[in-house]
Amino acid sequence: MSEMIYDIGFHRGEDTKTYLDLGHRVIAVDADPKNIEWARHEFKNQISEGQLTLVHAAISDSDGQSDFHVSRSTVWSSMKSGIADRLSSADRTIQVATRRLDGLFQQFGVPYYCKIDIEGYDAICLKTLVGQTVLPLFISVESECLDDSEKGDGDIALETLHRLVDLGYNRFKLVDQASLRVLSNDVIYDDRPIGWFAKIRQSLN
Repeated sequence: MSEMIYDIGFHRGEDTKTYLDLGHRVIAVDADPKNIEWARHEFKNQISEGQLTLVHAAISDSDGQSDFHVSRSTVWSSMKSGIADRLSSADRTIQVATRRLDGLFQQFGVPYYCKIDIEGYDAICLKTLVGQTVLPLFISVESECLDDSEKGDGDIALETLHRLVDLGYNRFKLVDQASLRVLSNDVIYDDRPIGWFAKIRQSLN
């Protein structure tokens, strides 16, 4: 069945291509103009057929203009300069349009599934949905994204979870980004029990 999907953090269409191949309609958002230019050529047929809509903007908590930091390792490009400069990889800073996710929902409709991966701004993206009466059935986010100077802790890693709980979501799946394994208390990660689901259960109480 064809559904509408949002790809927030399109990059080079790694996820969008899968969604399109499955027959879904995609609203793809990216702040890097080079990614948007590339996509207009790479997916020109899907765009002309109305299956793919590109939005050149960074997702933020307000509509307007802001700095966007482009990294030579383009997967790290971010609204946060420290993330774009991981391993001293910062390239340049550009001005881009910013959009709220709830505003995109009003413009294009609420999707069945919304994938969010925007290097340190996932929680802010979710925050813009507070008060929405209709939400995606499924949302995926990155639980933690730090720059080289930061150290992760439970509170940082659980921030996106808390945002999702605030929106009314109450069932979650934790997936390791490198291996794509679904994690649980029985999974060993970095040579120690993960322990994440105990924290999740505690946070929901």
